[in-house]
Amino acid sequence: MFSIFSDRRFLASEATPHAVILSPFWGAPRTPHDPDEGRFDDYAEVGRSFLRLSSLAGCDVGVFPQNWEAAGDRAGELAEHFVAICRDADKPAVIFHGSDATEPLPVDATVFRASLLRSQRGPREFALPAWSGDFLFRYFSGELSPRARRPRPVVGFCGNRMASRTRRGMIRQLLGIPGTETWRGLLLDHPRTAALVAVHRDRRLEQNFILRSTFWAGALGDAASLLEARREYVDNMLESDYMVCVRGAGNFSYRLYETLSMGRIPIFVDTDCVLPLDFDIEWRDYCVWVDETEIDRIGDRVLEFHESLDDHEFEERQRACRRLWETHISPQGFFAFFHRHFEEG
Repeated sequence: MFSIFSDRRFLASEATPHAVILSPFWGAPRTPHDPDEGRFDDYAEVGRSFLRLSSLAGCDVGVFPQNWEAAGDRAGELAEHFVAICRDADKPAVIFHGSDATEPLPVDATVFRASLLRSQRGPREFALPAWSGDFLFRYFSGELSPRARRPRPVVGFCGNRMASRTRRGMIRQLLGIPGTETWRGLLLDHPRTAALVAVHRDRRLEQNFILRSTFWAGALGDAASLLEARREYVDNMLESDYMVCVRGAGNFSYRLYETLSMGRIPIFVDTDCVLPLDFDIEWRDYCVWVDETEIDRIGDRVLEFHESLDDHEFEERQRACRRLWETHISPQGFFAFFHRHFEEG
């Protein structure tokens, strides 16, 4: 059993939320009025079956007790002190970082972070999944209903298009997306916008888009509207074969992991990303993989993938996506494999 050490004395304040890995020992975080409230409860219940909280002398790694960004202005001071006591005990120090930033942390530690640039990745930096709730369990009692294969694949997306306004007519005649604003006057200055426009242009694909100009459909701060926006988001996945998954403000995609949890196939646009457990998971087996330099050929990539599968294989691929989320990407799955990051070879 893998042993971890932590110490509440290194929390920035009594009110600072602790790192998720500590949920089986210090309790799952509570986030009232959040649509994802309870997303770590299952992990909190089962985590003690593969992790043990121990003394510093008896641990495999020391865990900084909160995410780097949660410590605020005290992050550097507290982390340096924590890393020092781990170093004196000859134990690796681990820090979690869940924000959009990609800059290296100014401490000598193993860092798990949601947002990473592969080209600038440090030797002890690893990708951390971005966790929402288990959509399939919360909305559909955990029952996966694979979609039947059809000749024309349905490509879904519900969310912020990440486009900025520019000169009138910069993008011409990209109209006719039901229930959304026109594309007219939008600048393709973000890979998500470029990917959505590429899908829209490709008549070989059936698009299922609900486009927003803000995050969470502008519902932040309104609990009822948040729940409504989340349900619309989940239903969009349910009604699609493939989901466009491209970075947002940070260099990672919540939607990638949410798509897997729903048993749908991601179209993953690689923007110099690092994905979790990349040394164990062959991610291209689960995703339509599109390099950022080939966004304009996204339709070709989807059709190549789609046409390589027969009816049975298409349904099985959806089940495989759900299994991957359960076994490796969910909080309990990821932390069950946490020890793999510290094994040689």
